[in-house]
Amino acid sequence: MKQKKPLSSYVEILRTMIAILISLIIVFAIILLISSQPLSALGDFIFGPLTSVRRFGNVIEGMTPLMFTGLAVIILFKPGLFNLSMEGAFFIGAVAACAASLGLGLSGKTALIVAMAAAAVAGGFICFIPGIMKVKTGSNELVTSLMLNYTCLYVGLWIITTFFYDPTQNSNYSYKFPEGCALSKIITGTRINSGTIIALVTVLVIWVIVNRTPFGFKANLVGENFNMANYAGINSGLMIILTQILGGMLAGLGGAFRHVPALPVFRTPGLWLGRCSDRHRRQTEGTVCPVRSTVFILPADRRGYHVQKFRYPV
Repeated sequence: MKQKKPLSSYVEILRTMIAILISLIIVFAIILLISSQPLSALGDFIFGPLTSVRRFGNVIEGMTPLMFTGLAVIILFKPGLFNLSMEGAFFIGAVAACAASLGLGLSGKTALIVAMAAAAVAGGFICFIPGIMKVKTGSNELVTSLMLNYTCLYVGLWIITTFFYDPTQNSNYSYKFPEGCALSKIITGTRINSGTIIALVTVLVIWVIVNRTPFGFKANLVGENFNMANYAGINSGLMIILTQILGGMLAGLGGAFRHVPALPVFRTPGLWLGRCSDRHRRQTEGTVCPVRSTVFILPADRRGYHVQKFRYPV
């Protein structure tokens, strides 16, 4: 007999939808108050990304790395830790991918694979730090992870500007990535590449891990009741560390996919500090489903459209 879904799962969906609706109402109210052409502004806000393939592609391009950070948030929060170091892992993952692709003398798909692996390892290490400190010393992971994010930011910028800075550029851009170190585009006229497909496959893999494996069950039990998990024979400390490493690896991959396969250089000085973790904390708070989190990322990420709308008209 098929079991019915618990009422709490529907409450979570309803709560997220209500939050999105309230935010849209507030935005619409502000536009009505300050805009001389409110209807035109509202039309651009709602339908603007759909007016051309390139604009829609900008939304998908911005959505792809955020899918990885959304998955990272779900995994990091599973054992009950409020670890926000996925932001630092995102940035350091991008820096590690840049360093691996430029510093090892590799080219083509080999450079791309090594860059992705370096990003995953670096991101996993960053999120491992607050996790191990929580397990070993009982330190507050919220405080340590927020401090760690800024450490990652400035250390990463130092690495880029010291070892990979291109003096011919007028900003903190790196040298160009090796030839062939890119993913194939899947939609002509946009920068949407096969990284989007990889991200969607990763969503399904994480869904299986979270909902259909002993690892996901144990991580969930640790988050629900730490003492009960210990009583049941689960090594709660180990589960905390493993989930933090896995979440960091996903965030690091998000940073790597934001740069190496999609852009010719490392060119975002501060990356998205304050955007990834804050956005995904709001979107995935109380949401433990990777697929559901991904669905909410698409309408939320409109930055690419608005940048292209106002700076690069089609």
